[in-house]
Amino acid sequence: MTEARRPRVWVTRPEPGLQGLCDAVETAGFEAVAVPTLEIVPPADAGTVAEQASADSARARLAVFVSRNAVDWLWRLFGGDAVDYLARLDVVAVGPGTAAALQERRIETVIRPDADADSEALLALPQLREQAVADSDVVIIRGQGGRELLADTLRSRGARVTYIEVYGRQQCTATTVRLPGLWRERKPAAIVVSSPPVSRRWWR
Repeated sequence: MTEARRPRVWVTRPEPGLQGLCDAVETAGFEAVAVPTLEIVPPADAGTVAEQASADSARARLAVFVSRNAVDWLWRLFGGDAVDYLARLDVVAVGPGTAAALQERRIETVIRPDADADSEALLALPQLREQAVADSDVVIIRGQGGRELLADTLRSRGARVTYIEVYGRQQCTATTVRLPGLWRERKPAAIVVSSPPVSRRWWR
């Protein structure tokens, strides 16, 4: 199939992970076009987040990472001290990619689901069931905003839950500028959407 005739696929995922997903789309025989809808950015007040994280870790028993981004940005805030921050905690990862990111940073024992990588799979872990978390402090390390299912369910099981929000998300202005021209040039055969907060006004 020639380059011009390959079905075009827009990939909306932000970095990190955008290029890897584009490569996979290309390998599958499509033309991948990177149109990230979001950018991952530092939290508004990194110093305050670091202070909060240090204070919360002193009383917490579990630290739950909900994404690889959460791992990357905790290390950006703490540097080498992140290992010490997690040293006394049981560390839980949402899936294999997040667990691998922790193990690459010398966190050797990581609890994670065997199959699915989402909040429901985390909540099914023995370490997060009611008998295990009741009257315990849990920190959830994530970006600003997102699903509340994990925290709400843990609280209903008797845990005290704190968010450590180590990064933010903002609309990718470069994509906003170039998207109308891309649409006029050649409409995509498919759009890969891997983040819920994609701006709907682009698809109206």
